[in-house]
Amino acid sequence: MAIDEFITLFNILVGYNGESKNIKLPKTIKHISDDTFMDHAIESITIPYGLKTIGSCAFAGCKNLKKIHIPESVTEICFGAFVGCSELETVILPPDLTTIRFHLFAGCKKLKSIIIPESVTEIEPGAFHRCDALADENGFVIIRNVLYSYCGKETNVIIPDGVTEISTKAFEQCRMIKTISLPKSLNIIRRKAFYNCKNLLKIDIPEGVTTIDSFAFGLCENLQKISIPQSVTRIGAKIFFNCRNVSVYAPTDSYAEHYAETSNLPFVEI
Repeated sequence: MAIDEFITLFNILVGYNGESKNIKLPKTIKHISDDTFMDHAIESITIPYGLKTIGSCAFAGCKNLKKIHIPESVTEICFGAFVGCSELETVILPPDLTTIRFHLFAGCKKLKSIIIPESVTEIEPGAFHRCDALADENGFVIIRNVLYSYCGKETNVIIPDGVTEISTKAFEQCRMIKTISLPKSLNIIRRKAFYNCKNLLKIDIPEGVTTIDSFAFGLCENLQKISIPQSVTRIGAKIFFNCRNVSVYAPTDSYAEHYAETSNLPFVEI
């Protein structure tokens, strides 16, 4: 059934054929389906109270979208819903939202203000990747103790104390970095966290870190030394993908030693 330019199935918006850049959705809409407005030239959209869910990549690539009001009735926003909305500046999330999904706002480079309600108990990896306007004076995008992105220009980086997780692709392609100091508060290094940091020479993982996810240091072709403490008990696949010169420094009989042996990497006891 079509309501003007809106294509609906019962109370689900499954498509949009209009050309307007300022959209007002019908009050009957309860769900916005996956990919509905992907890559559309819309600049603003008014969503009626009563909407419950926004589907995956629903507004992905809407590069002209500057503002959106998400009504309090919304309880779920699926992954990547606003990925690549590079002009989006301000977002107020609804009060009953519990999870900010993977890559929800990734690539929203001008997002400078976001209000996260207390109801949110989980923020998935990469949710704020490359949200440069949210960065502090040192170039870190840190939300609830998770470091999501770095847009600074330092060659020797010191991550502030209090950060417990380095999110997916947080330092991806930060090729100017030569050394990086990790805080004692750190617990998790996510997938591709330092991917393609070509000039990174060495890194010391602090005691307390338990997990290093897959490809974390992939394509760090100049990485020579990494020290991994006893506390690390999970290491993902190919964390040193294409790191031809790296040696693993770790305690004997540690998880890191076994990983080095099975991966045919040089091991040095510390």
